[in-house]
Amino acid sequence: MKNTVLSVLFTPKEGVILEEVKWRYTLEWAEKLMRQTQLHSDADFALLTNLVDPHIDGMIHFPLINPDLSWKDTNQIWRPDVTEGRRILWMGLDNMIVGSLDPIFALEGEMVIAREVGWPQQMHVPNYGAVLYDSRIATELHEYDRANPKLWDQCRKFHHGNYSDLEWMQRALMQEQMRSRWSFFDEKLPGSVLSFNFDLDRNPDWIPDDARVIYMHGRPKQHHLPEDSKLRKLWV
Repeated sequence: MKNTVLSVLFTPKEGVILEEVKWRYTLEWAEKLMRQTQLHSDADFALLTNLVDPHIDGMIHFPLINPDLSWKDTNQIWRPDVTEGRRILWMGLDNMIVGSLDPIFALEGEMVIAREVGWPQQMHVPNYGAVLYDSRIATELHEYDRANPKLWDQCRKFHHGNYSDLEWMQRALMQEQMRSRWSFFDEKLPGSVLSFNFDLDRNPDWIPDDARVIYMHGRPKQHHLPEDSKLRKLWV
């Protein structure tokens, strides 16, 4: 099965997703994540986007189907045509790859996922910081999404009126029939997938030896870091 790093780029109208987004992810962010992928693994790099053509050599392009231009589009990572024959490591464009991905792709199981951090009462639920999965569980999540369109309205209600892909994913994976089919990265490969805000305490000069993926959820993002910091220098 082919290993693939997958991310999603909403353009050119991604500003409508959340009003509080103060900048726009661009193709430059995808290029940098692809270069980090190539540096740390032999995996393919694929991008889901509503760009007509990314124009980047070596990048696999999956067009968004009927893009909603909201976080609902993130669920297209489960599409059968995207996942077929692939073991996927999904990451946001604001993730940093700082170590070899080979031990992550070697992990067993249908899905391995980051743990929710920052709220002790939610440490048992998953987070979208990084998700390793195969086509079998992806197909089931894709079918579950299609069969339960009203779930998005519930996720919107509980997320200040905005659609929340994280809320959807947590509700889907916390179903009794799904709970035994995924595990956390910190159980399988401790220290490999880290939150910049919580695990690294927002220190851009501290990159633990075992770290492989650092996810920059919330603020700051890479371009906010001091230019001479270790993490910023890796964002090339």
